Amino acid sequence: MRKRILWLGLSFLLVATLVLASCAKEEIVTPTAPAAPAEEKPAAPAEEKPAAPAPGEPQYGGTYTALLMWIMTEPWLIGNWDMAGRNAVRCYHAAYMENMISGDIEKYGPRGTNEYNFKQTGVTPHKYCGNGLAESWEVYADHITFHIRPGVMWTGNENIGMEPREFTAEDAVFAMNYVTSAPGEKWLPDIYLPAEAVDKYTVNLPYKYYHYSVFDFNAVFLGMFPPEVVEAGAADWRNQVGTGPFILTNYVEGTAIEYKRNPNYWDTTNVGGKEYEIPFIDKLVYPIILDESTQIAAIRTAKLDYIQKVVAKYKETLEATCPDLIMDPITFDNPLKVFFRCDIPPFNGVNVRRAMHIATDREAIRDAVFPGGDLNDFLGANIYSLPLLERPASLQELFVYDPVKARQMLADAGYPNGFSTDLYIRAGEPNHEDVGALIQEQWAKVGVTVTLKAQEAGVLFNTYLERKYEHCIIYDQGCGPSIIGGAIRATEIILSDPGHTLVNDELKAMLDEQYTFIASDAERERLTKKMLIAGCELAPVISMPFPVGYHCWWPWVKNYFGEYDTHHLNPAPMIARLWLDQALKKEMGY
Repeated sequence: MRKRILWLGLSFLLVATLVLASCAKEEIVTPTAPAAPAEEKPAAPAEEKPAAPAPGEPQYGGTYTALLMWIMTEPWLIGNWDMAGRNAVRCYHAAYMENMISGDIEKYGPRGTNEYNFKQTGVTPHKYCGNGLAESWEVYADHITFHIRPGVMWTGNENIGMEPREFTAEDAVFAMNYVTSAPGEKWLPDIYLPAEAVDKYTVNLPYKYYHYSVFDFNAVFLGMFPPEVVEAGAADWRNQVGTGPFILTNYVEGTAIEYKRNPNYWDTTNVGGKEYEIPFIDKLVYPIILDESTQIAAIRTAKLDYIQKVVAKYKETLEATCPDLIMDPITFDNPLKVFFRCDIPPFNGVNVRRAMHIATDREAIRDAVFPGGDLNDFLGANIYSLPLLERPASLQELFVYDPVKARQMLADAGYPNGFSTDLYIRAGEPNHEDVGALIQEQWAKVGVTVTLKAQEAGVLFNTYLERKYEHCIIYDQGCGPSIIGGAIRATEIILSDPGHTLVNDELKAMLDEQYTFIASDAERERLTKKMLIAGCELAPVISMPFPVGYHCWWPWVKNYFGEYDTHHLNPAPMIARLWLDQALKKEMGY
């Protein structure tokens, strides 16, 4: 058995790769379409913007203000600008810092074939990728080869004395090796070997053995940055440099992150049969608004052009006060979960954990806290989903609330009088507090006395990540239902996530198979379903109902089709392609 992976990143970091596999002697080649020659692009004048564009015709200019879900829910992670930091959040890096590979929204999204809606957070299936710093790539059993797109330019940064220059293989090698070998903040230290530049535009990334996450980390999560940033101090936002559609211009802690248009961005978009330089907007602002009522007031009064998370309870209010607001329904795909410490009593006993599942009334929690929410867990919310009635009876019983049965199970497991346990929750977060109170009430019926321990958000994050709790914790990381790859991810997290650790030889053996270059997608799916069933029967996590709600935008936001993630919390490609109808906004009184 190889040494298990040390998960130090955000739990969504290593979402499973489901379409990578091929025979060890074969390769998978997924080329991206090269950009059209520059002379074919009808560029917008540098000084003079198009005035009074025809209906549907793109227009340049304006400020787009968007409140992102990940900034709303995890603000304590904002401000970590060094990509070697384990808590770097891609959503605000991605505006200026690009990946080797990205989801191809123009080819496969709603503006193309509509094969994939780009509404799932995590890793986009690789068959829907193709538009990034690498024009093409090949995946082998012992290395990945990236072929870099020629002519892509770093923006430069006067603050660190860096002039614009071309992005090359040497830059990619530096970024990969810097992050995977950073002292104290290593990502997957047991997998990687140093990346190498074959020539100016070719990178080889070798690894000791194949693992499905190696591609996702280096290709679609890791943002590229030049050595000049590290030399100047990668932790300082003022020193950041990228190749992306925007340039970071300002960060005020607790207030906002601001960017300006990159006038020399390499990518383009096609609208109405014409190719245009992007981005269209001049300025991008990500405000940091933590209070929920203030968030709703901001979108209602058009202080925001877009908000990514509006819970269902505000639907009627927004429909009544701003009927023109576009409200697109979504299921938020990272629900709260109760994580057990599965390595110490009382939750080291599988039947104790199973009893707590059965002692939890998820329907009551849904109705009280997440009206209209989806009761599915991550086993029912990904492309390997198993509807409840198709699961083994041993899994189905975990969804049936039965406190009498749960109490008997605890007695049979050696706890006839129950026990006392601590449950950590996030202070000041209504969902955490409400779910915690309901669990406290429900578990009391089976003799389990729950003491709620509330911690400030950033403290709770460290408590979760570093396993500083003795019994159980409510958190919204890990076991994410990412429709692309939560299946394999959920099983691996059972074995090695910081939030809970199980020792199970059968599961370890299954997981070890995932560290091989599996010959076919069908075989990977078979193995993954087998792993999921075996892992879920161990009951390491109780998944709360998935909240439902909306992401909303105003009608003057044009050329936007509801996508919000091309990969690993990256909305930048969509934002770069939207434009603002300033005349319509004025006509609507804003």
